[in-house]
Parts: sequence; structure tokens; C-alpha cells
Amino acid sequence: MGFEDFIAIEEARANAFNLFSALFCQPEDEVLRGSGLFASLKKSFGILNIDNKGCVEDLEKSLNSFTETELLVEYAQLFVGPFKTLAPPYSSIYLGGDSVMTDDTIWVLNQYRKMGLDFNMGVRDLPDHVAVEAEYLYYLIFNEIKSLLDKKPGEAKNFHDAQGIFLNEHFNKWVPGFCGHGLKQTDNDYYKALFRCLDFFTRSTGLVEFPKSMG
Repeated sequence: MGFEDFIAIEEARANAFNLFSALFCQPEDEVLRGSGLFASLKKSFGILNIDNKGCVEDLEKSLNSFTETELLVEYAQLFVGPFKTLAPPYSSIYLGGDSVMTDDTIWVLNQYRKMGLDFNMGVRDLPDHVAVEAEYLYYLIFNEIKSLLDKKPGEAKNFHDAQGIFLNEHFNKWVPGFCGHGLKQTDNDYYKALFRCLDFFTRSTGLVEFPKSMG
């Protein structure tokens, strides 16, 4: 794979992780409507040759059936509570635990710290929230690309290796289960499409081999 092709694929992957991070945060009209978010996600899926089964189109189309308030109510029921959280967005729940802040959560936090991120749980959600983990993967790929463009292949390889560890040992192990569970817990067409899109993305794309000529 040539340099330009590798960069294009990594840019598409970074963009998709960034968009999923936004989509699994509390819904806001200004982010979801008129921002070009869905067109951007569709473009990334196309570059990555992901057979999305129309999930992005379904996601965008179903958005028009709900007000911001309706989406907020469903978001709270699925991901927040306050009583029962139908689809907890934390990896610790899907990797053998029955609560948050397990050894798995600490592992995730340590990965962030190894890559120079000082995670402040006082101002953010837990480190193993799906939106936070997607943002971390975006951070790794963004910095990998930046290092390559700055002609620092060794630094880029470090970010690439960190991706591999996080995806293979963690993210790809729990996100399909989270999406499958979420699909069973909601009748909301927008969130059903969102779970399907993340599931397709996670199953269809993974770590791209770092070209030996760049190492």
C-alpha cells in the first residue's frame, strides 16, 4: 500500500471514530442537523468499502421523526438512568463485570496515560464510555497521520501500535456486544440505526497494516 492510500484510509477511520464519539454523546440539534455529519460518515464508509446496508441513510432519515427532546429522553433511558440504564455504554459491563470502575476500566485509563493523555474523571464521563474510547482512537490515528506528514515514522508507528493494542485487546471485544444489546433495548429507529452503524463499522474495519517502507 502506498503512502497516499494509507493516509486516505487512516483519515477515513479517524473521521468515523470522531463522528461516532459525537453521536454517542448527549444529542444536540446543532450537531445532528445541518452539520453535514451524516454525509461525512457516509463518505468515510465509502472510502473504507464498508457495506453499511443503508444504516447511515436510515440514521439520517430517522432523525427527522424525532425532536431533540424525544432523542434526549431515549438517550437518558438507554445510557444514563437515573433508575435503570438499559444499555450501559461502558466496556466494563460487557467484559465480564457487573459494575463500572473495574480492573478493565483501570486498564483503559492506563492506556490513555501511556499515550500522554491526562484523563480527568471530575470533568468527563468514565474512561471506558464508548464515546470516550472512540475519541481516544481518533486521537491515536490523528497523531499517527500528523507524525507521518511531519516525517516522523517512528513516532507514527508508536501511535499505530497503540491503536492495535486498544482495538484488538479491548474495543473490538466489547463494542459488538454493546451494539447487539442496545438493539434489543430500544424501539427508537434512530438509536437502532446508530447501533447498527457502529456495529458494521467495528466488524468491517480494523487496524490497517503499517507499511514497512514507512517504519
